Amino acid sequence: AGNRAAWLMARLHAFDLLRYGITADCLPVLDVPIEGASDVIGARAYGKEPRAVIELGRAAAEGLMSGGVLPVMKHIPGHGRAFADTHFELPTVDASISDLQRHDFAPFRELNHLPMAMTAHVVYSAIDPKNPATTSGKV
Repeated sequence: AGNRAAWLMARLHAFDLLRYGITADCLPVLDVPIEGASDVIGARAYGKEPRAVIELGRAAAEGLMSGGVLPVMKHIPGHGRAFADTHFELPTVDASISDLQRHDFAPFRELNHLPMAMTAHVVYSAIDPKNPATTSGKV
């Protein structure tokens, strides 16, 4: 039922957006929040487990596309471990590559066929300790 609801919500959202000539939307939010991290993602997260985020994110993206609106997945490669709001600070995520791949990166890897993505303005020290994903050639 959740996947169908996510699809329908996005499909109806696409209908409203197209009425105003808007053909892209920053949805789905594919971040997988961890306990204690910043709540900046909050209710925009589809869940705390990668599989749920993947399933609901896919449904939302398909709902938008079925309505003629392009989805922009965000915040690649994952904002769920950031302990600060990137609108005000530059957080650093110190998780291992294996933890990031298994948990945070999974939704983006699974839905990498989507047409557009927004990056996370977060430093991932295991990949590039000097630059946020937004400007990192390594990420």
